[in-house]
Amino acid sequence: MSKEHDAPALARREPTISDADREAIGKAARAELRDRFAMAALTGLLANPAEARISPAEWTYDAYRFADAMMKARGDD
Repeated sequence: MSKEHDAPALARREPTISDADREAIGKAARAELRDRFAMAALTGLLANPAEARISPAEWTYDAYRFADAMMKARGDD
């Protein structure tokens, strides 16, 4: 077998990602994780009937406050 048959038919190129793109991807991933944490916190808050709230804005404020605390605990603040 010759060496030319050992090489792959199509050379695989690794995609190039700029530093700015990497940073944007990281920010988007952190934002999505923060939203997921807020959803989980909101679910817990809404499941507690003893928690009486005046407005949905208060629920969301508290949910994101918990999400921010979880992000900080992970070191993603």
